[in-house]
Amino acid sequence: MEPIYISNKYHAAAACEHCEGIIRHARWCITVNVNVLYSYKCVLDAANMSAKDHEWLNEMGVLWVNIKSCGGGCSNSQDALQTQTRLISLS
Repeated sequence: MEPIYISNKYHAAAACEHCEGIIRHARWCITVNVNVLYSYKCVLDAANMSAKDHEWLNEMGVLWVNIKSCGGGCSNSQDALQTQTRLISLS
């Protein structure tokens, strides 16, 4: 009897960087769920948040802080910095 070789085209390196799905994305993955994508962007930079959501969170006692970020194109120049506002705590 000859051995049978099985090839699996799915591998861990091909997994989604957000949900680690290999064959399909999880329902909560930012690549398939627009509400989760919106929340993800808001956590990265509060400027992505709607005015209504920002006001609602302020009323709940959210503390915000401005963070300097170069947005991935870092250099030693201060001109490359952009300001991002991030949620830092709930009271």
